[in-house]
Amino acid sequence: MARFSVVDERRLRDILAALKTLVEGRPALGEVMAPLRELLGTDKTVAYAPAPRATGLGLDFLYGDGVSVDRVAPVFDAWLGDKTFGWTGYNPLRPEPSQRDVVLEMREIARWHDPRTSPIVRDVFPLAGLAGHEQLRVLLCDGPSLLSWLGAFQPARFDARQKRLLRHLVPALRRRLVLERAIAAAPRLRAALDAALEAMGTAAFVLNVAGGVAEANEAGRLRLAADRAGTLEALRAAVRRQDVDGGFDVTVVSSPGAGEQYLVVERRPVRAHVEPRIASAAARWSLTRRQAQVLALVAQGLPNRTIAATLGIAEGTVEVHLTAIFDKVGVANRSALVARVWES
Repeated sequence: MARFSVVDERRLRDILAALKTLVEGRPALGEVMAPLRELLGTDKTVAYAPAPRATGLGLDFLYGDGVSVDRVAPVFDAWLGDKTFGWTGYNPLRPEPSQRDVVLEMREIARWHDPRTSPIVRDVFPLAGLAGHEQLRVLLCDGPSLLSWLGAFQPARFDARQKRLLRHLVPALRRRLVLERAIAAAPRLRAALDAALEAMGTAAFVLNVAGGVAEANEAGRLRLAADRAGTLEALRAAVRRQDVDGGFDVTVVSSPGAGEQYLVVERRPVRAHVEPRIASAAARWSLTRRQAQVLALVAQGLPNRTIAATLGIAEGTVEVHLTAIFDKVGVANRSALVARVWES
């Protein structure tokens, strides 16, 4: 595959750096719409997500560059009020697996439906000046759940370079949206950190500029207790190099009154590394076959809703299995459980 040009590489680095910098009250998608438009060399960039309401849907957010968002957003929100399904070519809350996290242009979307006949194209696109435009889009998802529709518009068809550039950004965009969703319910980032990252099933830390640990979730504290010197060395190295090749994701956090800090989250373990540990743990703790399956997915950092979808069971059933596993292992939560798996 051909390399990106020097200019494309620079613009990609700028966008990736923005996605690794978390500032309270400034969602990443709103910040990257203009740089993304410049990177792709396209007319307009748009990101939006629907949200369920008591009746129908509403607009969770709408960002764009080259589009009058302030004018379009209230109309779009009202238009969604009586909609559930059928207004676009995918399930608007839980997209079909074949369309998740895949960069597609209009002729590829046409495999499932004609995008020009969708009600949203007919009713909403003209308001945003998008009528008759080609689109290049990706449905950014967390498991089966839609995080955001993100795409670009221009009169001419998109080329291979534009598709490759957008595809290159998908993993970083997903990670940032998952992080923002995890902390969205809390009024303050510091107060939310432990509860938000608890569900990730992996060690997470906040480092200050001096390299000290200001915050850690339970899995992180357990890791520090087991090997404080080694863990601190690994965390500081990850921050120095922004962990290009290491086992952590690093996000710069800028918060009023706290200055610049670093959120360092251990990456989800690779499945090949998980399986032998799960087999050993299942035998040691006398887990049933289904309990071992649940444990394997928990150890990979997957939330309950994704585990349920993967195993074809109800989310409540996952919780029942987890409670039974906690009792057998003698732990109180999933972070301690994962730490027990990985310390053996």
